Amino acid sequence: MGVRRPVLTGTDPAFRFEADRANIPISLTTAQPARSLLGVAPIEFYQWPVRYRLYGPRSERYHWPHYFTWDDDRRKLSERTAAAWRELIRHAQRRHDLDVALIAMEALDEEFCRKILDGLDVSTRARIQLVSSRDNTPHEIVPVLRKLSFLATSRYHACVLSMQANVPQMAVAHDERLRSIYAEAGLDQKYLLDPAGALEPGRLGSVLDQLVHESDAIRQTLDLRHREYFLPRCDLNVQALRTAGNDWGRNRFRPDRR
Repeated sequence: MGVRRPVLTGTDPAFRFEADRANIPISLTTAQPARSLLGVAPIEFYQWPVRYRLYGPRSERYHWPHYFTWDDDRRKLSERTAAAWRELIRHAQRRHDLDVALIAMEALDEEFCRKILDGLDVSTRARIQLVSSRDNTPHEIVPVLRKLSFLATSRYHACVLSMQANVPQMAVAHDERLRSIYAEAGLDQKYLLDPAGALEPGRLGSVLDQLVHESDAIRQTLDLRHREYFLPRCDLNVQALRTAGNDWGRNRFRPDRR
């Protein structure tokens, strides 16, 4: 690509995001305190990419003139993925007595979260709280992520923002970001699935079983990687930008600069 300067690898500045636990949505603070909490942060994989269209169904519109990409095969895969998340939620409640926070990390995730909810019976839904960025700010959602006992995510930032609390987690990854961070955190071999793997009957539940069983060891691993790897690289971002800014300033205002 023609880049001749050294390439510096930092990390996401969200690792330094601070939020007050007092900002947890009131509906979660009044939940059953004795139960552990599983966070589920899904994504609708199959509506991407968006395409230019002059017109189309309102339900498929992202922002005009961008429309989601749908066909019969994508809709079937979407339904199967929603069914897999539902089965994980049922398994978490029945096998591990976990309450569930269904987290829409972005507003457009809320529709898929509601699709998951709509396929569950009343008794299962009674132990699920929908937490959506449509109604809650990051300062309200981040304390929820850090309150979790376990996390199952397809959202990269749910992983990053929960790591300060060493939340044991598993992921269904559709892009390089989750695959990379799980490899860096040492979770990729056991706790990372691709979308096809998540559709295997019982697969999400079996990974959750292992996550619960090994949770203490995972917390220790995440604590170590967070303190000794991710945070120093996060701080390196600031140092690198400061150095780059100083270098630019010196070169920009050199008297002999032509």
